[in-house]
Amino acid sequence: GEPRIIERLLQEILRYEHGCILKLKELLKLRRDVIRCHEKALETKIKHDREKATLENTGRMDKALRMDYKLKEDRERVQITYDHALYMTKGLFFSEINRFSTRKVQALNEMMGTLSAAFVEHNKAVQEVWDNSIKSLHSRR
Repeated sequence: GEPRIIERLLQEILRYEHGCILKLKELLKLRRDVIRCHEKALETKIKHDREKATLENTGRMDKALRMDYKLKEDRERVQITYDHALYMTKGLFFSEINRFSTRKVQALNEMMGTLSAAFVEHNKAVQEVWDNSIKSLHSRR
């Protein structure tokens, strides 16, 4: 009857939402890994900047100049990992907002359709009870 239909509908909605949450959790873990990669690239660049400064301060200019290529790679790596983290964050944010609004409307439509069907079935059952009651009253006369 009606309660079972509503229960099934709620189970399907919960199962779908649970799957979405698990996927989002995976994406957030991946984003966290990308941010860690950026932080590591930044730490490496800072370390190399300090090494170059130490070499320059101690008068070892030839070795300090050789650090320039390494620092250029470090800067590129920092920028790439930053962009990756930024785009992933923006992508997650906008896709989740879009998914949430779309899914909310879709779930509402599905729920209203199922509830309407359940009420139609309920009304049929009530009508049948009344029909049987009226027949019973007429047969007693």
